[in-house]
Amino acid sequence: MSKFPCWPSFNDNENAYNELVCICKCMKKRSMAIAPCLQFLLFSSNASAIYYRPSESLSIILFTSGIILLTISFLSFSFSRGEPGSGLQDDKAPLPRSDLSYFSPLEKRRPQVRETWMIFAFTVALLSARIELHGYLVRHVGCSVFDDITLLPFILSLYEYWNFKHTKRKGRFRLGGILRGPFGYVCESAFLIIAGLAIRPLRDGWRSSIICPSVTNERRIVLWLQILRELLDSAIVIAAEILARSPIRRSDGPAWQVTTTWGLLLMGSAIFWAFGKSGTYFLPASRNEPLFSEFQPSRAGDMIVQSLFISIFIISAAKWIVNAKALTLSFVLSILAARHNLTSSIVSTMLEPYPSMPFVTGLLAIALLHGAAVLYVRHTLPADPIPSWLPYFLFLFLILASLLHCLSWTIFQQRTIPEHPINVLMNNARQRQAQWLAEAKYSTDLQGAVYEYKERYGLPPPPGFDIWYEYATNRSSLIIDNFDQIHRDILPFRALTPSALRHLTSSMSSNQWNDIAAVVIRDGVAEAQPDVIPTHRWMIYGIVQMITPFATYLPDMDIVFNINDECRVSVPWDTIKAMNNTAESGLSSLDYNMSNVWSKDRSLSWALSRSNDQVAHSHFMEHSRRDTFHSIVSKSCPPDSKARTEYQWQHDTLCISCAKPHTMGQFLQDWELSGDICHQPDLANLHGFFLSPSAFKVSRELLPVFSQSKVSGFNDILYPSAWNYLEKAKYSPSDEYPDPRYDQKEAAVFWRGTTSEGFSESGTWKGMARQRLLHLANNNTNPVSMLLPSWSKGFFSYSTLTPSMASQSLELNLSIGIAEEIVRCGKKDRDVQRRELGITRRVQFDEHWKYRFLFDLDGAGFSGRFLSFLQSNSLPFRTAIFRQWFDTRLMPWLHFVPQDIRFHDLWSTLAFFAGARTVGENGKVTKVLMKPHTREGGIIAGEGKKWAEETLRKEDMEIYLFRLLLEWGRLTDDRRDELGFGG
Repeated sequence: MSKFPCWPSFNDNENAYNELVCICKCMKKRSMAIAPCLQFLLFSSNASAIYYRPSESLSIILFTSGIILLTISFLSFSFSRGEPGSGLQDDKAPLPRSDLSYFSPLEKRRPQVRETWMIFAFTVALLSARIELHGYLVRHVGCSVFDDITLLPFILSLYEYWNFKHTKRKGRFRLGGILRGPFGYVCESAFLIIAGLAIRPLRDGWRSSIICPSVTNERRIVLWLQILRELLDSAIVIAAEILARSPIRRSDGPAWQVTTTWGLLLMGSAIFWAFGKSGTYFLPASRNEPLFSEFQPSRAGDMIVQSLFISIFIISAAKWIVNAKALTLSFVLSILAARHNLTSSIVSTMLEPYPSMPFVTGLLAIALLHGAAVLYVRHTLPADPIPSWLPYFLFLFLILASLLHCLSWTIFQQRTIPEHPINVLMNNARQRQAQWLAEAKYSTDLQGAVYEYKERYGLPPPPGFDIWYEYATNRSSLIIDNFDQIHRDILPFRALTPSALRHLTSSMSSNQWNDIAAVVIRDGVAEAQPDVIPTHRWMIYGIVQMITPFATYLPDMDIVFNINDECRVSVPWDTIKAMNNTAESGLSSLDYNMSNVWSKDRSLSWALSRSNDQVAHSHFMEHSRRDTFHSIVSKSCPPDSKARTEYQWQHDTLCISCAKPHTMGQFLQDWELSGDICHQPDLANLHGFFLSPSAFKVSRELLPVFSQSKVSGFNDILYPSAWNYLEKAKYSPSDEYPDPRYDQKEAAVFWRGTTSEGFSESGTWKGMARQRLLHLANNNTNPVSMLLPSWSKGFFSYSTLTPSMASQSLELNLSIGIAEEIVRCGKKDRDVQRRELGITRRVQFDEHWKYRFLFDLDGAGFSGRFLSFLQSNSLPFRTAIFRQWFDTRLMPWLHFVPQDIRFHDLWSTLAFFAGARTVGENGKVTKVLMKPHTREGGIIAGEGKKWAEETLRKEDMEIYLFRLLLEWGRLTDDRRDELGFGG
């Protein structure tokens, strides 16, 4: 008999039966919490915000779990009466006299006590190393090779087998010989690894575009560190098993409770890691942020819940391995974890055509996973004490369950689409455009425009509205009534007094560090602030040039403009919501019997702006070259939004739930919603502005800053960019660089640019949009999903293709490259990017017109080329998180082709417009997969060109800015609640 009730013994079937009985008792009495705890931890870890700073968060969670366990231990010691079999008191009670024979007298037992303490200290060190390793692997999950838990039972089974051979325990293997012994566990665990590897390809069609460089050893390093992680986990499990069966005991016999042991272990490992990590900050080359410097109290609740479930899990697991094998526990946990991965993959494909999952692959994964479970049960079950038909019944049950699972999956998965989504989106866009245009110019005269203004915005238009109306109609503006962007931008500023707005304007423009420059309007003349930074003087002069045609109709005022590319004002959600509520309540109380005359002597109220005194105080804080999404941007979202409560740490997989609200399958259908960050926590790793902006001075208070573009949630006031007004990137075809008709252009996707999106250190470039697009087009290594015609005529379905198959199938060339040099990065990142992405020659801007498809992406701010692309005969593809003044008047799928920033829609979109086919080894087309939709592409290109010529002219920029400055003039007037044009 074994010393412990369920210590594994391979000598006879009776002991195997005893082990099975003990396992059942564990599951029934003490360890039923293991499965629900694990399921909760797995589900909560998919997008838990605690993964933002993984090592720090894990150390806090383990420390908190230790406190919880010690608290349970103290309460158990204080209030429990130690009834027989009562929970945690079993380990505290003195050993029964009948069992004392297994322990030596005190003086002879000291080596054993010393060994136990050494194991305790060793476990603390292992857990500390595991904390640090966890952080590295989470940060580099994009290069992960396998899922993390299926290897654990295999390593433990090898340990069991080695331990069995080392102790030379020989048994009688009546069923299956050696396969009924410890080597059988090795085989079954290996089968589980195969099942885990079969599950991983199920998500091949929805891999993320975040880059894992092929020119570095990063994937190989991650592979070895993943193996090291499994070895550490195995060592921790083995140490836990030893401590559970040989607990630390005091000299008088009683042992520490499980909660005491593990409470001290978890607290000790967290403290040990924190001290070790703190020491690295004193190293000369260290660039680490101070420890816990970015801890956010809003995540404390999640951490406490995680800690509570971890504590319950540890108690249940410790009770399990006292009565049964740790190997069995690891196998059960691995099955549950693999089952979770499989189920989450399948559920994601239910009722939606995208993402797709191959039926045969799914069936194989289900069969392998359940087969691994049955093999393990078949091994554990003895032959003699049970009916011989039971294992076969279990196997048959597995087959039926798998078939039913796959059948239900097949029934509920929509595998084909009756019409291509792009056709649907184009039709919808045409209808919405007609409705929008009717509302944008609903009024036919000045009185109608005044009435429409009051209906839309709840107050009369500002003084001078009649002059603006004449200015707009004389310049044939198609848009008279719809200026909702202006109303949204200025609404919260009504919560500030006019004097406060004037003071903020003056103080910002008086300090050059703010990267703010002012335009001063006095007596109908606009002038630039005299001390504008030379590198941006052109911008302010361009704004003055834009204002000059209507400056004589404006009241005296100062306007401050952001001279950086990045937007500047991000007010927390609760603050801006309160300000908007205050502003709206103020609007409802206004009297419509108002004055149409500006206040006299307005120039006196702007006296500070004429002063040359430098203001020492700055309203902005420096936040360049660091994460902005979690520390700044997400705070503009509601507290319960996904951007505030989740963190998408699984960078290797596309976040389907993040894209779903604004997409139709793969394709972007709601351009405005796609710019909303609040339902897209994965954006934190998908753009340079969120990862590490090059120059970012931001304010958390509401400041009247006028910017060329902004990200959703920012409170800058948008105005037409001087870059576009001065035509810095001008559409000017010539004989040397003509602009052919759409169908006569070269079938190629073209983009040239620089790596100016953000500053890259420590590999942050791998998530930036420009680099991801370049990598996806030129040297992608992940499978891609493409929507193609299915075997049923008129239907479409998603297919998963290898990168080479996808690029070769398109009837076009991909000419996407970085021009001349890698910029805005550290030396190490520059070298890696140059090797991974390559560089190409710079081209003349007018060379763009010969290509059929022009891709446009954001940089550090808005793209200055998009308007020129719209004016051409080419078809513009646009990806953007920055919004400009004209975005509300552009219609995606009618004026341009929108692309999601994740680029998961790129290949299917190109296949639609350019066509797809299969090519044989001789380079000849063997099968046409999809005919090119040249007509549809030409329609969008033509409509975009026409609309740009009608509504995005320089005159339209003046009209927009004229109306905006009239609104700003009223906001800064001390009599603003009395001012209004009555008609």
